[in-house]
Amino acid sequence: MNIYVIADLSKIWILGDIYEQDIDLVDLGQKAILTITSFPAQYVEKEITFIDYVLDESARTVKVRFESDNFDFKLKPGMYGTVEIKKNMGRSLAIPEEAVINTGVRKIVFVDKGHGYFEPRDVQIGFKADQFYQIVSGVSSGERVITSAQFLIDSESRLKGTEDENVKMLIEEESQW
Repeated sequence: MNIYVIADLSKIWILGDIYEQDIDLVDLGQKAILTITSFPAQYVEKEITFIDYVLDESARTVKVRFESDNFDFKLKPGMYGTVEIKKNMGRSLAIPEEAVINTGVRKIVFVDKGHGYFEPRDVQIGFKADQFYQIVSGVSSGERVITSAQFLIDSESRLKGTEDENVKMLIEEESQW
């Protein structure tokens, strides 16, 4: 009969949650940088050793596991931290997330056509990284998109009934917004 059991904390599992929309970006063996909240100046690079098969329906996440030695026994069960997973996505066109208007049905950006003209354009977006969306179609490299005041431009175009035409707006200095 055991009175108590002592856990061996010299080797530990570190669990992370991956959001549902990011699952396809994570692979076994992929490297990640782990930082524990209690020790923000220290980090360790580890590989993903397991990806759970079941989605947590309430959090909409999947668990990933990292294995680590805990030589100095600083890491304790239940500690919190962050997991930063980097993946080379190759080169692609990306625009700031604030440039995209999501109507729920479509995603629109306003392309600067010059001389105060703006063209609303449907775009197909891919993955999101940092504060940028990958553009699959709808905008070409070199085209300028509006990153602020799009809602004003969109609202004005709807009032004038010109949502699908070029919109001419006189934009005052940004300091007046």
